Amino acid sequence: MSPQVGKIAEEMAEHDLVQLADFRLHKILEGPEKLLCPKENSQDLAYWIRRYLDERVAGVGSVHTWKAKARDLTLFYRFFMEWNRSAEITFWCRRDTENFREEMLGQGYKPATVNRFLATVKHFGRYCEEQRAFDGECPVWGVKNVPRDPPEAKGLDRFQVKRLFQSIQDLSRMKPGWEAARDEAIFHLLYAVGLRVTELCNLELKHYDGKGLKSFPAKGGHFRDAFVPARARAKLDGYLALRQRASARLCAQYEGFSAQARRQIEKSAPWQHPDPRWLLFNRYASKISRQHVHALLRKVAEHARIHYRAAMKLYPHRLRHTFALEQLRKSGDPTLVARLLGHRSLQHVVRYSREQKDEHRDWL
Repeated sequence: MSPQVGKIAEEMAEHDLVQLADFRLHKILEGPEKLLCPKENSQDLAYWIRRYLDERVAGVGSVHTWKAKARDLTLFYRFFMEWNRSAEITFWCRRDTENFREEMLGQGYKPATVNRFLATVKHFGRYCEEQRAFDGECPVWGVKNVPRDPPEAKGLDRFQVKRLFQSIQDLSRMKPGWEAARDEAIFHLLYAVGLRVTELCNLELKHYDGKGLKSFPAKGGHFRDAFVPARARAKLDGYLALRQRASARLCAQYEGFSAQARRQIEKSAPWQHPDPRWLLFNRYASKISRQHVHALLRKVAEHARIHYRAAMKLYPHRLRHTFALEQLRKSGDPTLVARLLGHRSLQHVVRYSREQKDEHRDWL
């Protein structure tokens, strides 16, 4: 075979391999009810990715976590197919994991993003080792993360916080009602308790005992408690009082429809029977979404920019950073801040400590 024919054959084989990888990646990203490949094909890396997502991720984390880990593993699967020209899991070695790290850096991903990819791949590799999928040692042992500086805290200053409080009050007065009271309670819970947006959306009525939040689901399948300060508690209690009347009205409105009309409504709109299960629900009596919270904060920030000349980028996690910085200024105890945030180690609090040191240096 001539060199030219051999080069063409190699390009065709590589093209087919990429097509096969894309097909399998599409199957991986389908819902949990889809089967990726036959169960007897236990040597295929895609099969083990599917098992990992279904058994280790689907029952513990949120849908957002499932999709994020699926995206990370599809990147690794594409790299593995192109690097080894095979999808057999027995070909996976430590060098593959290290080359994947270098490839992601070469594609322009930031070190923090590459380390997140590596965390997913390492967790997946340890799962495969538990299931005895490897003939030799685990291919993720000893693979180091990309060194990087601690990330900076993205908190708000006191002037910005003051303008945001004025903006949320203005918006509540412009359109009073239970929905405005709910949005005000959302803002106060994010700022005064430091909740993640997923934790906020998954809060149920049973988690609130009138003083704080008890045993609510947190990141990683854990449960934690949080104290709600008096100001945020007053907003939350006011919203719950208005919500009782709104819930009764939704119930009566829903019960007034015929059975055929109910089925039609359920098909055409996200309507559910009003359920007192959720602490924060929407006009259809289902729990609020992450998109609703992000849209609310963008609206508050836009109002502050127009009426108070306070331009800022506002999103839920920035309020969590602000909460952490303020608690560290008050207490000076990183261990307490880590417990308030629901962290199990102090490494995530380093950014707030560095921010506080920079403030002290500027003041001196």
